[in-house]
Amino acid sequence: MLQELLEINGYEVVCAVHGEEGLRQASETTPDLVVCDIAMPVMDGYAMLEALRRNPETRALPVILLTALAERDRIRQGMNLGADDYLTKPFTETELLQSIAARLEKKGLIDELDAFAHTVAHGLKNPLTPVLGNASLLAHAGPTLPESTRKKAVEQILESARQMRAIIDELLLLSSVRRASVTTEPIEMGALVKRVLSRMEYEIRDRQAEVSVAETWPPAAGHVPWIEEVWSNYVANALKYGGRDGQPPCIALGGEALPDGRFSRFWVRDSGAGLTPEQQGRLFVPFTRLHQGPAQGHGLGLSIVRRIVEKLDGRVGVESTPGAGSLFFFTLPAGVPRGHTGP
Repeated sequence: MLQELLEINGYEVVCAVHGEEGLRQASETTPDLVVCDIAMPVMDGYAMLEALRRNPETRALPVILLTALAERDRIRQGMNLGADDYLTKPFTETELLQSIAARLEKKGLIDELDAFAHTVAHGLKNPLTPVLGNASLLAHAGPTLPESTRKKAVEQILESARQMRAIIDELLLLSSVRRASVTTEPIEMGALVKRVLSRMEYEIRDRQAEVSVAETWPPAAGHVPWIEEVWSNYVANALKYGGRDGQPPCIALGGEALPDGRFSRFWVRDSGAGLTPEQQGRLFVPFTRLHQGPAQGHGLGLSIVRRIVEKLDGRVGVESTPGAGSLFFFTLPAGVPRGHTGP
């Protein structure tokens, strides 16, 4: 009953019949949250909770305990073991959904804080190193340095500063999307795409990329500045990784109405090396890098795309085969679903 209820409300659900199986499922599927009965065979909810909290990989996993027992000492026992909430049967659908939403929101905020700390500690440290090194060089030996050396040092400082500013801007955008309330409106997607490509003209020319754009576009509703950010991220990734064997990237942008008539799908297809299933599973996760070398990023772009699109009632994804390029897509409602999207 709970599985059906949660799936109707848009959650993906994995079920286990007792705590021991639940532990295995939690290890294999890395869920966002666990809803667990107290009374179960083989291993009850208390024992399962203790085991989850002992494992570093599941220690912070939100757990909601369900029980028919209303005694205060039993409730306190679960909370002392690290339960995040406690629902006593019979509970309503609203009570369960509100509890899940609250725990996931809290988990998201904690993950965001951890990610922010990670970026400050690591993402900003890398570009800061050449800034300090070159600034020290100019401060101590500037007047005696050849003009070419001074120029190179200044250029490296400027480039590193741009990288740090880009990281900070994306961090601010990543956090603001969660909190923002925006008005959704019909989007002239063809004009928006043209504007994005015009803004990225230098990067396209620098990569010698061949870019083709669809002549017609299906209807869509969203928030224009956010959708510009989505296209910018997808195109930027295609420019970085969309070529192979020394050939410039070949990129196509397009869209189509989905059969249900309620959503439209938009995509960027590249001619790159493609992605393995394991690599695809790591996409759209903050601070995940799939590529090393000069083109590597700090892993924020696709997580921003995912947060934006999901906030606008759409979804993101990728279709890719190693050696055959990749197609990154996102969907949007074909019409304005409501007056605004809330926090």
